[in-house]
Amino acid sequence: MNGSRGLVIATAAAFIVGCAVGLIGGLLFVHFVAPRLHGRPEFGMARGPGPGRPGGRERLLTEMDQTLSLTPDQHQRVLADLDRARHEQVAVRESVHVWIERELNPDQRERWKQMEERFARARRARWSRGAMPDSR
Repeated sequence: MNGSRGLVIATAAAFIVGCAVGLIGGLLFVHFVAPRLHGRPEFGMARGPGPGRPGGRERLLTEMDQTLSLTPDQHQRVLADLDRARHEQVAVRESVHVWIERELNPDQRERWKQMEERFARARRARWSRGAMPDSR
């Protein structure tokens, strides 16, 4: 009888220790790893304002003004550079879509338009959450 009682106690203790280790591991994963998987960098990864985020251009310029003490002239030139880069990125994306459409037959073009709409919805959803677009 004593042997089976010790076995039950050891099994219960192992179960409790396993649950505790699993809980701690899960908490560490959620805190340190999961944010990176969802495009939200944490702890030691690049974080902060960026031109690709909603309102990011203004936040980036504000931080640059404060950190680098930009002159008003420099501020205007950096603002112009950011605007130009954004417009060029849009133009490149649109030209690539045109090039792809030229290669497709009418049925494929229709499905391609549906894919583009799905991509646009996903991009807007990510941006509305404040995450930078990823390369899916």
